[in-house]
Amino acid sequence: MIRILLALLLLAPVQEQPLPDRTSFLIEFQVKRPGLLKAFGATTNWALSGQYTYTETVTETTLDSKGSPKHSKTSVFEIIPTRHLGFAYRRQTVKDGVPLTQKELEKQDRKQDAEDRKLDQEIQKAVAEAKARQKANPNPTPPPQRPRAKLEDSYILMAADFQLVRREVIDGHPVIVLTFKPNLAHKPVNEIAKMLQHASGQAWVSETDYELVKLDAEVFEPISFGMGLLAKIQPGSRGLFEWRKFNDEIWLPVRDDFTARARILLVKGMNFREVHEYSNHRKYVVDVDVQFESPAEK
Repeated sequence: MIRILLALLLLAPVQEQPLPDRTSFLIEFQVKRPGLLKAFGATTNWALSGQYTYTETVTETTLDSKGSPKHSKTSVFEIIPTRHLGFAYRRQTVKDGVPLTQKELEKQDRKQDAEDRKLDQEIQKAVAEAKARQKANPNPTPPPQRPRAKLEDSYILMAADFQLVRREVIDGHPVIVLTFKPNLAHKPVNEIAKMLQHASGQAWVSETDYELVKLDAEVFEPISFGMGLLAKIQPGSRGLFEWRKFNDEIWLPVRDDFTARARILLVKGMNFREVHEYSNHRKYVVDVDVQFESPAEK
């Protein structure tokens, strides 16, 4: 009898843990990790991201009206941290499938070096201005303490109706799956929020880190840029973005896949697919000031 009871207990389905409270989860997502911005190029940990380098392979494919590939080209970039926190050097090594020559690489390096020096000057100027202000007013009034964030404070999260639907596990990490569709009662005030009002899809968010693990969005009505005069993204365009956690400390991109139907300048129609694959993630701590020689010095 005891064996039968044990067998029944083992075979009985485990009761699934209730999903988190929707509002509380979205507030924590907003406060701890503004992850939605990552799909548009932002990151959430500048200090750690400045310690990592990786390879980015970009494949651009032109599609016909039926979505079949017509022409493809591939480029490869090295993402290299610089001495300026939050700024990376995107060094191209392959263009249209052809490796760049040493001369072309050196030209890139010199341009990057010039940009770094210009940024150095801007930082030094900002520091000097801050010191001057502090000297002129050594006891400034402290800024008021920010109140606890509320969901309505986030223009991004309020632009869409997010619903928590289920749990999943991705690469060993527990995630909460959210669906989203436009919140028609909200009036967007920035470009990202405006774009969300024309798209729907799903987001996979780490339950422990509040980081985006995956985002799948599809455009269901046109998105216009420049009052529709510059470009218009047509319905059916879709983007899939994925991140993974490295060294148990930082989430970095592993794949972006975007397929779009667009019209440029009201005339030229474009159907294309662009895939960004990120690989060879590794630590890269910058502790030296690398200088590139000019051709004259050589």
